Amino acid sequence: MGLSFHFEYYVALLSALVAVLLFFAHREKSLSPRILAAYFLCASYMLFLHTLVRYGDFIYFPHLWRTNEIVGMLNPALAFIYVRSVLEQRYQFRRSDIVLLSLSIIMAFCFLHFYMQPADYKRTVILTALSNKSVYVQANEGILPPGVALLTRSIFGIIMIVCQFVLLYRWYTRTRPLLPNSRQNLNIFRWLLFLSTAIGLTFCLLIGQHIFQFFHEKDFYWVISTTLMTTLFSTLIYLFLQPAILYGLQGWSSAEETSFAPGPPVETKKANRRADSSKADSGLIREKVEQHLTDNKPFIARGYAIANLSAEIGVPLYQLSAFINQQYGQSFNEFINGYRIKYIKEVLLKEPGVEHYTLEALGKKAGFNSRSTFIAAVKKQTGQTPSAFLQDINLDAGS
Repeated sequence: MGLSFHFEYYVALLSALVAVLLFFAHREKSLSPRILAAYFLCASYMLFLHTLVRYGDFIYFPHLWRTNEIVGMLNPALAFIYVRSVLEQRYQFRRSDIVLLSLSIIMAFCFLHFYMQPADYKRTVILTALSNKSVYVQANEGILPPGVALLTRSIFGIIMIVCQFVLLYRWYTRTRPLLPNSRQNLNIFRWLLFLSTAIGLTFCLLIGQHIFQFFHEKDFYWVISTTLMTTLFSTLIYLFLQPAILYGLQGWSSAEETSFAPGPPVETKKANRRADSSKADSGLIREKVEQHLTDNKPFIARGYAIANLSAEIGVPLYQLSAFINQQYGQSFNEFINGYRIKYIKEVLLKEPGVEHYTLEALGKKAGFNSRSTFIAAVKKQTGQTPSAFLQDINLDAGS
């Protein structure tokens, strides 16, 4: 196989790996990080396909030809659903989300006959299209007239991007003042604004590139492949530097929801009922969680996970995960480690002979899996080394 190797391919692979980690390694199984994982996976696939077109490598992957028509409908929908799920602090999909995602399936049916063709036939089509990129953008292999598939994707993408910015504007002007004025909430808004701007810029350049390609024989695919690579890589770096944005917003708003989507508007009374219900659920969950952890101290069992807490207090896993993220601005591990360190303080103050404990023994007594995880948790929770932490507790105990 004579496949050429370029930096775009490596960025696409990196994005796909991040997507897999977000989806499967996120133990708390929240909705929005998994939607974001799906978005990154689709974005990496789009970058891969555009790079294949740019460098003429598509002949090595004939069965991937025209699959960009499907992903091109799926990606804008995922981006919009992700932004809305974060801003509205949602636990589950809406019915309208399923409708938006199903549009990509409809597009797939338009090219179903071509997808079923043998590889040799597809290679002939690919060679013809790659020799004249204006033929490529017309998508003549589907049941739609030439250029209609591109037009459909473009209109749909524009609608989704506009809806994202409307969501952000409404949240910033209406809902933000009713939430805690925390750095977490501001960072999340900036992240969503950055992501939406990157998507909007990429999409506008994609449309422009297709228009120029439609009327000119000159190859413009270097523009979109480079732009896709740059924006995708920058969003990955942003996420790496600010991982706490995955925890979601802090606090609950009592205002009407900031939802915005194609279709009839949601009635204010229903929106207010849902908001009031969220606040009531939040208070109930907080009482259950804090009372259970304080009274029963189940976290001293090593390997204690959010699934255990969910089963013990009878709160669904997805709802419990979102609650901890939103109310405390922490992941489950950080949240539970705070209780473990608090428990260590109680043990140190009350049990005789604790000064003879090693760090490893002390950590295991509180539920930490190892000495290293205990040390890291103490540093993160208190800003001190374990030695300084223990010294302060001993001084308090002796005063």
